Amino acid sequence: MQDPIKLVPTPDQRFHDGNPATGELGTVVSADWLNTLQSATQSTQQEMLSVIANSGQKADPTRQDQLLQAVQNIAWGGNSKPTTLAGYGIVDGASKTDLQTAVSNLVAGAPGALNTLQELAAALGNDANYAATITKQLSNKADKAVTLAGYGIGDAQTKAQSDARYFQRQARFTSNRQFTVPDGVTRIYVSGCGGGGGGGGSGASSASVMAAGGGGGAGNHVMRQDYAVRPGQILNIVIGGGGSGGLGGPGNGATGSAGIIGTNGGATAIAEIGLNLPGGTGGGPGNTNGTWGNGASPGNGGPGMAPGTTGWSGPTTNMCYPGGLGGNSPFGGGGGTGWWYWAGGVSQNGSGFGSGGGGGFAGSVDGGIAGANGAPGVIFIEW
Repeated sequence: MQDPIKLVPTPDQRFHDGNPATGELGTVVSADWLNTLQSATQSTQQEMLSVIANSGQKADPTRQDQLLQAVQNIAWGGNSKPTTLAGYGIVDGASKTDLQTAVSNLVAGAPGALNTLQELAAALGNDANYAATITKQLSNKADKAVTLAGYGIGDAQTKAQSDARYFQRQARFTSNRQFTVPDGVTRIYVSGCGGGGGGGGSGASSASVMAAGGGGGAGNHVMRQDYAVRPGQILNIVIGGGGSGGLGGPGNGATGSAGIIGTNGGATAIAEIGLNLPGGTGGGPGNTNGTWGNGASPGNGGPGMAPGTTGWSGPTTNMCYPGGLGGNSPFGGGGGTGWWYWAGGVSQNGSGFGSGGGGGFAGSVDGGIAGANGAPGVIFIEW
């Protein structure tokens, strides 16, 4: 075979196109280099054709596997890989059969311990895979179960069933959205509540009395109520907002001024399944003509839900009176109220979802204090 082709005589030994616009010259290829390339190509081709011809094949330009078959013939003596020593032309090696025969003859013809081995082999039926056979039989008798059913437990949920029920098949909605019923689902379980009412504002102190605002009521709720649905059905979910706390009465003086009632919480609804959860009502305002202990009325809860508590009132003699507490919801606690001698306190918003806001506190030297906001509604859907 010819020596390697000389590299092209350029600084980086690579071909270049050149650029007429910049005056850069392209690579000049000499006749000597091209003749060397031609000679090397012919030499390599002739080497390969010799291997193909030596294997008894005639060069065929339509085939691309002739060199492979020629090499296989050289290595294997044919186109198939041999599976025996003789197939590789090895005549002085012991085959698997030869070794098995030799060992069997050794055991059969030996005294003492080796005779014992022969007897054991006969007793075990000459099973060449006896260990595997026994292991399999034992596993069939006392296989360790990996499922509840494997232990005969038929009244418990599997992990996959629990995950599907409690983690992968539920959705929570805290704003207006649509829900598309998944394929194969014909019943859903809905929990949720309407918005909580805002707490009432306290009245500004008069010359003789001051009155705190009532707490807002909690929104109506439902817990895992089931509804019939259709796969692909679209449910329009409306979430009720929390009611705003009422403002406190402005200023104070001889006549005082009443606070403002808290606004009602919004209703949470899914019209397609007939669900409507009214919000809690706002807490009553502190007035200026109450008597001792007779403060603002509380906001009512939604049907079956907790109302807020009544705000307190009394004489303006070095005293202070708390506002009503917001009504509690199954999804959050009602807001508290401030309490501070000689000064109005800050009430708390309802927490979580559906709870009422706290009523405004009444202080003897201050204007009225605003009530706190109710918590918004929520919807949970399980399927």
